[in-house]
Amino acid sequence: MCVIGVPIDDYTMNIAIKCCCQLFRTKDGFALLGCCFRRAIVPTVFTFSTLLDGLIREDRILEAERLFKNLIKQKICEPDVVTYSTMIKGLCKFGSNDMAIGLLRLME
Repeated sequence: MCVIGVPIDDYTMNIAIKCCCQLFRTKDGFALLGCCFRRAIVPTVFTFSTLLDGLIREDRILEAERLFKNLIKQKICEPDVVTYSTMIKGLCKFGSNDMAIGLLRLME
């Protein structure tokens, strides 16, 4: 798309990142996130929720937790219901039910 001059926006990048994550290629999704920054495309909460889901799909829960915490601590974006639900799903998947309940309470 870039080669033929098609304009790229956050919507286009989110679709590409989601495709990468659903194909278990989250590293490529993060590479596309880097392209967003280089092109001054501001990633949305949807972008980060998608990357979190990709990490969880690939059983990389520690990296997902680290990303989630950085989103909150560095105020990169305000997590929404989808972001919290994705993390809760991931924590439950790996048997961290107490942490998932704590996150649910924090979400309230």
